[in-house]
Amino acid sequence: MTLLFGWPMVSGVLQAFGGPEGLTTANFTRMSQDPYFWSSVGNTLLLIVVMIPIQFVLALAMALLIRAKPRGRLPTSTSGPSRSRSATSPPAWCG
Repeated sequence: MTLLFGWPMVSGVLQAFGGPEGLTTANFTRMSQDPYFWSSVGNTLLLIVVMIPIQFVLALAMALLIRAKPRGRLPTSTSGPSRSRSATSPPAWCG
Protein backbone atom coordinates (compact mmCIF):
# COMPACT_ATOMS: atom_id res chain seq x y z
CA MET A 1 0.00 0.00 0.00
CA THR A 2 2.90 2.32 0.74
CA LEU A 3 4.28 1.63 -2.71
CA LEU A 4 0.90 2.38 -4.26
CA PHE A 5 0.80 5.87 -2.74
CA GLY A 6 4.49 6.54 -2.15
CA TRP A 7 5.88 5.83 -5.60
CA PRO A 8 3.65 8.32 -7.48
CA MET A 9 4.50 10.99 -4.92
CA VAL A 10 8.24 10.39 -5.19
CA SER A 11 8.00 10.25 -8.98
CA GLY A 12 6.08 13.55 -9.09
CA VAL A 13 8.63 15.32 -6.88
CA LEU A 14 11.51 14.02 -8.99
CA GLN A 15 9.79 15.19 -12.18
CA ALA A 16 9.06 18.61 -10.68
CA PHE A 17 12.68 19.17 -9.67
CA GLY A 18 14.19 17.25 -12.59
CA GLY A 19 15.73 18.70 -15.68
CA PRO A 20 18.17 17.81 -18.41
CA GLU A 21 21.13 18.72 -16.18
CA GLY A 22 19.84 16.93 -13.05
CA LEU A 23 17.97 18.27 -10.06
CA THR A 24 17.10 21.94 -10.47
CA THR A 25 14.55 24.59 -9.50
CA ALA A 26 14.33 26.00 -13.03
CA ASN A 27 10.74 24.79 -13.44
CA PHE A 28 9.63 26.71 -10.36
CA THR A 29 11.58 29.80 -11.39
CA ARG A 30 9.94 29.78 -14.81
CA MET A 31 6.53 29.20 -13.25
CA SER A 32 6.90 32.10 -10.80
CA GLN A 33 7.85 34.46 -13.66
CA ASP A 34 4.73 33.61 -15.67
CA PRO A 35 2.10 36.39 -15.30
CA TYR A 36 -0.77 33.92 -15.77
CA PHE A 37 0.47 31.93 -12.78
CA TRP A 38 0.05 34.82 -10.36
CA SER A 39 -3.38 35.74 -11.67
CA SER A 40 -4.38 32.09 -11.25
CA VAL A 41 -3.07 32.07 -7.69
CA GLY A 42 -5.07 35.24 -6.95
CA ASN A 43 -8.25 33.77 -8.43
CA THR A 44 -7.79 30.55 -6.48
CA LEU A 45 -7.26 32.40 -3.20
CA LEU A 46 -10.31 34.57 -3.88
CA LEU A 47 -12.44 31.50 -4.48
CA ILE A 48 -11.14 29.92 -1.27
CA VAL A 49 -11.79 33.04 0.82
CA VAL A 50 -15.28 33.59 -0.60
CA MET A 51 -16.67 30.15 -1.42
CA ILE A 52 -15.63 28.15 1.63
CA PRO A 53 -17.41 30.42 4.15
CA ILE A 54 -20.51 30.58 1.92
CA GLN A 55 -20.60 26.80 1.55
CA PHE A 56 -20.07 26.37 5.29
CA VAL A 57 -22.97 28.68 6.15
CA LEU A 58 -25.27 27.01 3.61
CA ALA A 59 -24.36 23.53 4.83
CA LEU A 60 -24.96 24.56 8.43
CA ALA A 61 -28.31 26.11 7.54
CA MET A 62 -29.40 22.97 5.67
CA ALA A 63 -28.32 20.77 8.56
CA LEU A 64 -30.30 22.88 11.00
CA LEU A 65 -33.34 22.78 8.72
CA ILE A 66 -33.13 19.01 8.45
CA ARG A 67 -32.73 18.66 12.21
CA ALA A 68 -35.65 20.98 13.03
CA LYS A 69 -38.94 19.31 13.75
CA PRO A 70 -41.58 20.70 11.43
CA ARG A 71 -44.99 21.49 12.95
CA GLY A 72 -47.02 20.72 9.86
CA ARG A 73 -46.71 18.59 6.82
CA LEU A 74 -44.03 19.87 4.47
CA PRO A 75 -43.96 18.86 0.79
CA THR A 76 -40.57 17.19 0.54
CA SER A 77 -39.20 14.60 -1.80
CA THR A 78 -38.71 12.20 1.12
CA SER A 79 -42.37 12.27 2.20
CA GLY A 80 -43.57 9.96 -0.56
CA PRO A 81 -43.20 8.93 -4.16
CA SER A 82 -42.35 11.63 -6.61
CA ARG A 83 -44.99 12.76 -9.09
CA SER A 84 -42.48 13.84 -11.73
CA ARG A 85 -41.23 11.40 -14.31
CA SER A 86 -37.65 10.39 -13.73
CA ALA A 87 -35.15 9.84 -16.50
CA THR A 88 -34.54 6.37 -15.09
CA SER A 89 -38.14 5.19 -15.26
CA PRO A 90 -38.73 2.82 -18.21
CA PRO A 91 -41.62 4.76 -19.83
CA ALA A 92 -39.37 7.79 -20.14
CA TRP A 93 -36.73 6.09 -22.25
CA CYS A 94 -38.52 3.13 -23.85
CA GLY A 95 -40.47 3.38 -27.07
